[in-house]
Amino acid sequence: MNRSTTLADSETYQQCNYQQFQMLVHSVVNPLNTDEVRLKHLQNISDNIEVLSTLQNYPSCIDLLVKNFLKSLMETNTVFIVPSNAQTIRKQMIEIFHRLPAGEILRPFVKDILSPVFKLLTKENEENALLLLRIVVEYMKQLRPQMINEVREFLQFVHNVYRQKASALDQIFLTKTFSDPTLTINEVDVSNIIEQICSSVQLTVKKVQALPSQSSITTDESTSQPVLDTFTVLARASHSVKLLAEFPVAIVLLYQLCRQALQTEFGELVPLFLRYLTLQPTKEQKNDPKFNMEIYIEFLTTQAKTLSFLAFVGKTYQEQLASHSDLLVIALLQLLDGCPPENVQLRKDIIVAARHFLSSEFRTLFIPHVKRFFDENLLLSTGYTARETLKPLAYNTFGDFFHHIRSNLAIEDLQSVLYMYSKMIHDSSLPPTIQLMSLKFLTNIAEAIRQKGTEKSRDLLIRVIEILVFKCKSLAKQCAHSSSNSNEKPSVPNVPPIPEVDLTTSSLGDLVQNMNDVTNREKEVQRQQLVSIRFQASSPLIFTLTPSDCRTLLKILVGSLRHITWILADVKISSESQVSQPKQFPPSISILYIKFFKYILQCLILFFDSTTPTNSNGNSSTITNPNNLTRNKEEKEIMDIIASVFIVLHKQNYREIFENNLLYFYQCANKNPNITLIMNTLLQQSPSSTILVELLLEFLLPRIHEIGETNNTNNACLKLFKLVINSVVTTTLA
Repeated sequence: MNRSTTLADSETYQQCNYQQFQMLVHSVVNPLNTDEVRLKHLQNISDNIEVLSTLQNYPSCIDLLVKNFLKSLMETNTVFIVPSNAQTIRKQMIEIFHRLPAGEILRPFVKDILSPVFKLLTKENEENALLLLRIVVEYMKQLRPQMINEVREFLQFVHNVYRQKASALDQIFLTKTFSDPTLTINEVDVSNIIEQICSSVQLTVKKVQALPSQSSITTDESTSQPVLDTFTVLARASHSVKLLAEFPVAIVLLYQLCRQALQTEFGELVPLFLRYLTLQPTKEQKNDPKFNMEIYIEFLTTQAKTLSFLAFVGKTYQEQLASHSDLLVIALLQLLDGCPPENVQLRKDIIVAARHFLSSEFRTLFIPHVKRFFDENLLLSTGYTARETLKPLAYNTFGDFFHHIRSNLAIEDLQSVLYMYSKMIHDSSLPPTIQLMSLKFLTNIAEAIRQKGTEKSRDLLIRVIEILVFKCKSLAKQCAHSSSNSNEKPSVPNVPPIPEVDLTTSSLGDLVQNMNDVTNREKEVQRQQLVSIRFQASSPLIFTLTPSDCRTLLKILVGSLRHITWILADVKISSESQVSQPKQFPPSISILYIKFFKYILQCLILFFDSTTPTNSNGNSSTITNPNNLTRNKEEKEIMDIIASVFIVLHKQNYREIFENNLLYFYQCANKNPNITLIMNTLLQQSPSSTILVELLLEFLLPRIHEIGETNNTNNACLKLFKLVINSVVTTTLA
């Protein structure tokens, strides 16, 4: 009995709620009711819209909304004035459909909802149209109804909107205000204003005394001037710049759903969008005091999103893009140039969209304009935030672009690229991945420089070597800084302790003085700690690389230097037809290799563990550790690469390099015996090994007494003697 009563009560509750909902809906659409009553009942529905899904007859509720609200929206006129009860009613009706969950229960009604929504889009104001467009996107994405005819009409509407913007460009960016103190809001012809605006504007009119609820701006009542009231006039959807910014997102979704059936319609948008991208205000318009920067930013946003859409469909409509390629190039350069420095997100969107074109077959279109991309003010603007935030993205994007077109660049352009990316190698604010990319990129640029074979090619290759050598020096300094920091003990405030006082024998004055001394000491300790923290926080963030990053950078750097050194031996050195290999580098180049050898030894000491495990007898331990094996393999690999840098050098350059660095090499080898692997490779593979044998013997013979000394844990002298003897024996046998 109780159970049946509960069910009956539940059914009664459901029925009562549905009847109440039905009454509210009919009241809202009843034209005999005042706007205040309709708005009150509509607000009641809006506040309880989530409760509808709990009713058993939820589908009936949706059907009621569709048949009444959408019908009312279609049959009543669009309102362009706010504040206005009529506009509030229309907007809340649309919001209710936007808030309905787009689930399976809504599927039977989706076409009945979207069909009038597509039609309303073409005649509504911009506020309501934005909501309607979001309904289209949400319902189409979740429920995917087949509505080809409606989508075709919508694309035609979009086509007309974009086409109209070219003719109205001189009016878009002006700040407009309208005023007529002699007429009330009911007497003003708003339709004339609507045709002149593309965003909301202020309208000042004579106040209607019968509407005390309206907000008003009152002039001096003692004069005969009328009481004024201010309203906002909303733009028509077909004129709105805000709505234009939302079109590309909706079009991308519709393209994914309907591209097979509407291939031609979407293709017709491509040249239209390209022409739209080239629209820009003139300098005179920008200098006009009435120029509206806010509208200009919205306009650029629409162009950036339109460019993203073209990047998305670029592979499908390559022919259309190719036939209007000149517009694409102009548009991209104009967008980068016109984007305000403070609008970082907008510039990021432009660069991301540009990346799709610069990494595709369309990249060749930008080769005639490549000099523009060397201007950092064009890529990153003059804004500090934009430069610091977008630098990795921009350099990575255009680095990939330069990499693919390097063979098409003139030697002057290659020089500009070299300058741009050599700065990136030394820019500690960039992530290690970008620095690595720049190092690899310099290697590829060096190959392109070699292929030019001009007199300037050799000078540029030498410049690349200078860049790499100084980067090696920078790495050595960073490692020295990291090593000193790791060995330093944390600083402790140097404040002498306060002696304790005997509470039983000390006077009150002594106790007070002691308490003051303790307090002052604590303040001094805190002050010194704050000074230390402040110093660390104000220090420039130069040393940002981890040891792993440094090792990777070092390996890439040495490999790049080896590659460029080998290229330099095959480069043309004159503008004549004769091609000769440099038999001997001049002193200016030899000095670079002397410095490189010194810096690379410093890096090797700091990068790799210099201690060798020893047993109780003081001999090297043979315990096998997987980590040690990996480290030894990594060490040997980089030692071989370092040695290969010097293999192709002339004998005289060979002598100059090792004569100046042999003592330092010997000192480093005593700290890390694995460094002798460099000499081992050179003695075995270098054509100038006889010079190295001679230098080593001259250096080692006076130090032969060091062999076997107990305080010399890593006896480099003995190791080097063995390498020299093995080299002589191998050469004799050969």
